[in-house]
Amino acid sequence: MIVEVHSKWGIEEGNKFYFRKNYAKYEFFKNPEVFFPDHLVSLSNESNGTMNHAQILQMFLSSTAYPEIHGYLHFKEQGKKTWKKMYFLLRRSGLYFSTKGTSKEPRHLQLFSEFSSSDVYVSLRGKKISGVPATFGFCFKVRI
Repeated sequence: MIVEVHSKWGIEEGNKFYFRKNYAKYEFFKNPEVFFPDHLVSLSNESNGTMNHAQILQMFLSSTAYPEIHGYLHFKEQGKKTWKKMYFLLRRSGLYFSTKGTSKEPRHLQLFSEFSSSDVYVSLRGKKISGVPATFGFCFKVRI
């Protein structure tokens, strides 16, 4: 995959790869509650609040069922210079944003990115390069 990305770069472009060890790569499985606080995780309308937070996380880590992860993200549309803060939902089928506040109703959700046709990249210097309003950034690139 790295060679494929590298082959698409021009010779004169100043792009670089950075490799680093991630010593906390298993921390997600040891302490999932750190990564998914109560207010960011819920199930779709299937359970109607019958499961507590620990049960949802345990189900998420040990089965094929997927909880929704939701909250506000900043995003920038292609060709635009400003960042917008919108309410997003991460589901198995992709990343959606709500066109009406924090509504999770299907009529208010719009697909932002489908994972089966996109690659996800993490930005290490997004704040400096593109003015990302947060320290952590990622982007989706549609596969051609």
